[in-house]
Amino acid sequence: MTPRALTPLFRCLEKRPCRPPPPEIEFYPAKNSGNHVGESHFLALATALLAATALVPATAGIAHAWLRWPLTALLIFLVPHLLMTALSWIGGWISGKVRHRGTVQDWTCLAAMTGYAAWRGTGAGAGVGWEAWVCQGWLIFAGLNLLLWMAGCGRVEATGPAPVMPSNPPA
Repeated sequence: MTPRALTPLFRCLEKRPCRPPPPEIEFYPAKNSGNHVGESHFLALATALLAATALVPATAGIAHAWLRWPLTALLIFLVPHLLMTALSWIGGWISGKVRHRGTVQDWTCLAAMTGYAAWRGTGAGAGVGWEAWVCQGWLIFAGLNLLLWMAGCGRVEATGPAPVMPSNPPA
């Protein structure tokens, strides 16, 4: 699969690759997002941190650290998966025939994360300390992506043929 970032920031970054691709692979602007490694790692970390802003305070009432921290770690892993499942059902319903289902699901999840961060970082449920920093950091990331998208950096210009790979020789 051709690496294709979802967010405008990582789309801008992928235009400047750190190393050239192998000679047997041709990269082209893909219509649908793929799996940009840096973006995947960043979004996994951001999701875990945003989940922690809700789950660490929620488990604060557990007196025994030997029970609290493993339970918190398990919840930080499971809760985002359960929420993403629910959002994927919603995203699939929203997408219909208009957009690629995976792209709609990804953007629904990012919108939900941004809404949560806005509520938790600045709104009625505002946290303090590290919780506020995490949420405000996500909001800065979302704002930067919005600016880059409006500037045209993160837009996909065109689609091309399938990448030419050894297992997919040109006809």
